[in-house]
Amino acid sequence: MYVQYQNRNTVRFLDLSSTQKTEEPNWIGVEIMNLSESEQYLVETFSGNDVTDSDIAKNLKSAVKDLFKGKRKAFVIPYSEDNLKKVKEIIARYPDKKVNWML
Repeated sequence: MYVQYQNRNTVRFLDLSSTQKTEEPNWIGVEIMNLSESEQYLVETFSGNDVTDSDIAKNLKSAVKDLFKGKRKAFVIPYSEDNLKKVKEIIARYPDKKVNWML
């Protein structure tokens, strides 16, 4: 399954046949999801060059903190194994938050 990031509020899932080659992800996106009455968050990896409507985080720790405090709705950072590890480590500091990992 391939996750394509549309904008800050929409995630579209596309099923690809097993014969199609999927692209390596270029971005890590983190956003708030409002499902039912509980506040949840989504972390995903996606490919694409068009992230013009997305807020690219300059300081990851501050971005996560602001997201959890409701000061921002979403952010993206360039994909790398190191950045993904950092996101996991920082979010782990907030065990009370419901985070959905779509990696």
